[in-house]
Amino acid sequence: MPYVTIPQKEIKDGLIRIVKGLLFHHFPFVPREELEFNLIQIDQMKLNEVLDPLLPSLPLCCEKGNGVFRYWAGLVHEQPRGGVWVLMFYDSMAFTIFHEPKEG
Repeated sequence: MPYVTIPQKEIKDGLIRIVKGLLFHHFPFVPREELEFNLIQIDQMKLNEVLDPLLPSLPLCCEKGNGVFRYWAGLVHEQPRGGVWVLMFYDSMAFTIFHEPKEG
């Protein structure tokens, strides 16, 4: 359980909007309206344990404000509408957001 919690319902839409904007900026060919998004908050006490094996596989990395906001991303090669994003705030609070094509 994270030590600083943010109600997922209240923050989820905002974080997904950030990812949609970053998708448009970095990968404009990905049709955002056809995607389903899933968000997971990463336990703050296990950031290194979770992120160390994951981040090297994500080719896109960007930082804004000297550690205020960092993000990493990658698309699935076999299915470019699928992807994973890691958003980190103040080097202490991180979220993983996955996107994949909507079913149906």
